[in-house]
Amino acid sequence: MTIYSQVFVQNNSTKEYFDIIHEAIRQKRQKTKRNSKNFIYYEAHHILPKCIFPELSKEKTNIVLLTAKEHYRCHELLIEMTTGNTHHKMVHAFWSMATRKTNNMDRVKISKDDYHDLRNKFSLSRK
Repeated sequence: MTIYSQVFVQNNSTKEYFDIIHEAIRQKRQKTKRNSKNFIYYEAHHILPKCIFPELSKEKTNIVLLTAKEHYRCHELLIEMTTGNTHHKMVHAFWSMATRKTNNMDRVKISKDDYHDLRNKFSLSRK
């Protein structure tokens, strides 16, 4: 039994999640400076979430560079591929990511419907 099967439900969301992760790894993405002519904006993502595996939070093999859209999608998928306390942690992580505003992060805009659904999930996870 792998660490993945102990934490993640085996469903289509899990498959899609790891497809995104493996494709990003395959591309050997690297951060570049914003003023570089080849600049692509990436965000660092913990493959095994740091709130569940804090011991792996600084491991380079547990971090992958994703586009903002991929990062957003992966956090949506993490909610769909977890249960119990892990699910609540993933809802909280996605809520934080989707609603946090900073000056240096390019983010996809969350729709009113997505906000509504996420807000309900976040509220339920805090019960």
